[in-house]
Amino acid sequence: MTDPLTDLDNDCCCSIFSFLTLLELQTTVRLVCKNWRDRCEEFKQLWIQLLTNVNRKVEILSLQSAKGKSLNGRIGRIVHKTNNNQSQRFSVSLVNYITGKTDFVALKPCNLNPFYYRIGEEDDEQLKLIADYTSNSRLLVSHGMLLDQILMLARWFCSNIEGTDAPKNFADFFQLPRQSKVLGRLNSTLFTWWKTDPRLASRCADGPVLDCVVKSLAHQEVDLSTRLATNDKLWPSDGPGGKYMARNFCHFMKTWDVERITGEFWVVRVYPTGTVLVKIDDEHDKYGSLGKVYLVKGHASVVGELFPSLPHFCRTTLLPVYNCLTYDGMVTVRAVTVTARLENALNQHVNDAIHNKIIVWRGQSAEQGKWDVPPPIPKIDLGPPTRMDNINQNNNDNASTPSCNISDSEWKLGRKVARLAKRRGAVDPAAMIIFRRDGYSYKENPNGMVTTMYFKAGNCMGMLPSRFHVDHSRPDCVPTYSLKEALEILLQSLKQTPHRMPTVQPDEKTVVQPLQTILTETFQKEGVQGEPHVIWYPPPSKEEADFATRFG
Repeated sequence: MTDPLTDLDNDCCCSIFSFLTLLELQTTVRLVCKNWRDRCEEFKQLWIQLLTNVNRKVEILSLQSAKGKSLNGRIGRIVHKTNNNQSQRFSVSLVNYITGKTDFVALKPCNLNPFYYRIGEEDDEQLKLIADYTSNSRLLVSHGMLLDQILMLARWFCSNIEGTDAPKNFADFFQLPRQSKVLGRLNSTLFTWWKTDPRLASRCADGPVLDCVVKSLAHQEVDLSTRLATNDKLWPSDGPGGKYMARNFCHFMKTWDVERITGEFWVVRVYPTGTVLVKIDDEHDKYGSLGKVYLVKGHASVVGELFPSLPHFCRTTLLPVYNCLTYDGMVTVRAVTVTARLENALNQHVNDAIHNKIIVWRGQSAEQGKWDVPPPIPKIDLGPPTRMDNINQNNNDNASTPSCNISDSEWKLGRKVARLAKRRGAVDPAAMIIFRRDGYSYKENPNGMVTTMYFKAGNCMGMLPSRFHVDHSRPDCVPTYSLKEALEILLQSLKQTPHRMPTVQPDEKTVVQPLQTILTETFQKEGVQGEPHVIWYPPPSKEEADFATRFG
């Protein structure tokens, strides 16, 4: 329905006012204004009365100056009324739990909203937790020591998997410098084997790295809790005497394969609550692709404390623990020139993130409230490791391509491989062929490139690039090669290598079992002794791929 008064035209209004004399019209207007003035005065007194309540939360608004506009929308608390002869002002405290600073501003009542209320507003309370956790930009000493032991333990298991020259005794391994090159190499393979069982790739291990670390912690949980809890104050979720500390870290580690943040960052500032890092969205554009802003706590050292100046460019991996983010203890410094324009852009980017409260300071599980209560006891299998032959049998049984679907063309290619191997003569026990795709998403590998690497005694003797078919109508699918293409690639590789090799390792798991079936039967039919053993080669983690790109 419409208001009938709004439908009156000008002529109608003039006809109504024509019945009033000028004196009557003036009296009516004065009466209406007086009533509104009285109402406004009552509202003003209520407004002032609310602003005199110390510690009341208020919203800053309607500031027009260049400096004042940056304060609009911020939430503060009334401290006291300021004595000012010219105008009535109120002192407001603005606490920033990220920077650890408290600013005071004196504002007029018209620039303060005492009726401010936002449903579900918990940001300030949650950010206060990270400020109360520590004020030295680091984790608690006990948490930092346990994290360092966990990471070194995981790298030691990776060393045993990879067969490196690092010390075999963990006590000696633990004494290695944290920024040594051998630890950097092992750190790159950490998440390749984090939840992937190395025995599926015929590596000597008792299971995935995560399982090995959890089992080790379970065997010494009581000793760890008693020893580490004496180094610092206890966090509530660690329980009395810190008995839940190791258990908490077991649950944190389960999320690291998904929630860790790996990439290149600008280290911009160091606050008492942590170090501010800006992630680079495009690694080819280090100056213009500024992404999310993170607040990171150190453990062995504060992130950025060893840099000669800030901002500084580096590569690292962020890990969520409790209600905060930390890093894996490994920082690779990159030499990138910092211009005045870039420094201003970084500072403005960080200021905007802090002002808009979009700075990231905890992991996804923490945001969902999973760490607000002590987590349940993790289920740990402390039984003996599974035998290698059983693992390999399970791997073959779980392959998704059954041998009954092998086509005639694939059998034909298998026979060509067997005949070529027969002409090669004896097997070189130190040789192997590895298939590795150039990328594991459509964006990384739209052309379907795969590199065949020929290794002998652990050294790469040659590489042969090949291509496989990619369905460009389905960019959401992982690009990979078929069984027929794997046989064609293997045949081309054998033509380039001088020896027969006992091992073929494709990085596509679905071709392992049928490829083994074809090679076994065709080698037997052609009378060739010693058919190759087909083993799955796990795709690299992001850290391993980056390490290989940088250091070869």
